[in-house]
Amino acid sequence: MTKSEFIDWGEAICKDDLPKPLQSLLDVVEGHNDCEFVKAIRISKNFEALVVDFGDGTFATDNSIGIQRVERLALCYNSKAEFYWDVRALRKDFPLSIHQNHTVDGEPRSLCLYFEPWPSVERTWTAQSFINKIFWWLRTTAEETIHPTDQPIEQLFFKSKYQFVLPDTHFDQFNQESLELIFETIDESETLIETIVARYENKNVRHSTSHGEQPSIIPITMVISAIENGPVEDYPFKLGDLKKRLELRGVDLLENLQSAIRRIVPEEGGLSIDADSESKILLIMGIPRKRNDHIERMDVQGFLLKANIGLFGESLAVLLRNPADRKKWFLDTFCQPTPTESWEKLPIFPVEVKFMPSAKEVRKFSGLSETDCEFEGVLAGVGALGSSLAETWSREKWGSWEFVDDDIVKPHNLVRHLSSAWGVGFSKVKVLSGYLSQIFDISQMKASFGHVCKFDVALPKIKKMIESKDLIVDATTTLEVPRELYRSGCKARVASVFLTPNGMSSVLLLEDQERNTRTISLEAQYYRAILQSASWGKEHLDGSYKQFWVGAGCRDISVSLSNELVKLHSSMIGRQLRLALANEKPQILVWTCNDESACLSCDKITVAPSRTLQVGDWEVLWDEDFESNLIEKRKNSLPNETGGILLGFIDLKLKLISLVSAGTEPSDSISSPFEFSRGTEGVLTTLEESSKRTANIVRYIGEWHTHPNGSSSAPSPLDLLQLEHLGEIHDTEGLPAVVLIVAEGEVSISVKTPSRSETNVILIKEV
Repeated sequence: MTKSEFIDWGEAICKDDLPKPLQSLLDVVEGHNDCEFVKAIRISKNFEALVVDFGDGTFATDNSIGIQRVERLALCYNSKAEFYWDVRALRKDFPLSIHQNHTVDGEPRSLCLYFEPWPSVERTWTAQSFINKIFWWLRTTAEETIHPTDQPIEQLFFKSKYQFVLPDTHFDQFNQESLELIFETIDESETLIETIVARYENKNVRHSTSHGEQPSIIPITMVISAIENGPVEDYPFKLGDLKKRLELRGVDLLENLQSAIRRIVPEEGGLSIDADSESKILLIMGIPRKRNDHIERMDVQGFLLKANIGLFGESLAVLLRNPADRKKWFLDTFCQPTPTESWEKLPIFPVEVKFMPSAKEVRKFSGLSETDCEFEGVLAGVGALGSSLAETWSREKWGSWEFVDDDIVKPHNLVRHLSSAWGVGFSKVKVLSGYLSQIFDISQMKASFGHVCKFDVALPKIKKMIESKDLIVDATTTLEVPRELYRSGCKARVASVFLTPNGMSSVLLLEDQERNTRTISLEAQYYRAILQSASWGKEHLDGSYKQFWVGAGCRDISVSLSNELVKLHSSMIGRQLRLALANEKPQILVWTCNDESACLSCDKITVAPSRTLQVGDWEVLWDEDFESNLIEKRKNSLPNETGGILLGFIDLKLKLISLVSAGTEPSDSISSPFEFSRGTEGVLTTLEESSKRTANIVRYIGEWHTHPNGSSSAPSPLDLLQLEHLGEIHDTEGLPAVVLIVAEGEVSISVKTPSRSETNVILIKEV
């Protein structure tokens, strides 16, 4: 067996001169059966090491990596370093493998033992675990099990303290002649990493660089052939070293460098460069990485070199110097001289190249399925809740959104809107769009500002926009938007989201996929749930009147609501809406925050299919649960008739009457098989409670009663008198009156307006 040769590293010192941490480690080494202390060395000031032979007979001697049964290692300690402990392999022919740290040219290879930074490792680090970790590294590297199959492919080159951040579309854009990559160094001197951020700009509209002026950083991009997962490449220290590596990959570095210089030097005028000036040249290498013959990702490695562009271009046989003006350089278009070897001797430095995340990566980081994100949506209303939702979905790349809002950012909006002071006076749509466009895009391209107008389906541009959308989210906190969408005929699924006035609750109303049960029906069922709730409903809409003026106008009103509650509810709504869309059925979700328990509880309201009946000019809307409740009350009272008040809301623009709830028979009512006369006991209390719980939306709209078996639901002469009487009362407010009659297998609905009364009958299914 050939005797190993070792790197002569550092100077020998007495072990008594070692710092205390190394002396403690030496005690463990000398007590370990498989370790043999060789000597103590000092590499530099505050940088000492133990030289130790590690003997491990648990792996094969003929392993393909080349790890030997006995390896001489330097266990280094430097309290001034970022990571205090380092392990260096002193054998001269120690193999290059994965999980090694970058070292300076000529230094021993460094074993990568830890993934975490030293402040984390320090909490649990012991000399014994350190020795065990070294044996683990040697054994698993020899057995090729150090890199788990589910761990990402190893970087091809070592990491660096320099970091360049490029647009995610770099490899699609770097060859476009009209675009220029512009670099900006981040001034953050207190960090260990220097970051340079790049963006693409159009050469035709860029004015910051004058004609003939060399850029601060010159990018050169190359894409090489795919590489199988394997050992980390040894670091190339000079351009010539990199040239040889790339030749093995089928890439001509010289040709790429020559082309890059030609691109930056104007054909007319050339470049004016002082002979002693230097520019930075960034080499960007795209490296397709594969595992088991499958391309898994595109690795990117960068190298930075400093050179005088004129002299560098001359050595590449691309530029010629003007004999009369030694600062002037021109493209060599007359002949093809031979490049000199001087360019190959230029030193290069490794830099880490990162990209802004692509939409696919963002969704992966957010835990979202790619197929669930490919849709087009409209967000109507980008106030406090809407802007917060938009930010969440934009950071997840969930959907492609257009925004609609006619409001501007006012000073008081800064409390809850994502805008800062610079946005005051601008439209909320413009402020939001500008902010979102800069989350992942570092270019200065102008963002689409959406639509600065009301969400009015009668507007041609809004009507045209919603025709092609998949989802419309109403965050306007208005009644008109979801109600107008009821009659719009758009195919998009509609969701209505809002916070309650006190901010303690939030609501999601989501139509079914086929839009059979629409938001106006969900609105009525939501109100009924409020009226019937014994827990959350009573105080759900409290705060409706706790408003204050923020200006002199009668409409300059705001509410007391903390941004904490906006963020809390918007996060829940944003996530649950995304998840709810996977279900084709309609949904009503109500969340209630409890500060005492620090809990956000959810009430999921059962949604019933909606029913509708045209009565003259009016459309009357209700749902099957409302209908079943009437049938059940009739059944329980037979053979007597029964009845009560009707609660609901009226939309005069839509000419729509929505039935929310049918009151129970008051205790002082007169009921027999032949007649029913509703009493008044508890009715006023019911009306007041209904109005209070629903912020004055649900009100008294008429009466309902039953007919006995054998009778139709057609109004009797007495019923018609009642309808006329109700009409006279409701006419004082310009509202219609409703009388609903439940008979065996059918329901009649009569609507009385000042001009006429109409009745229509619909068949029902007995329960």
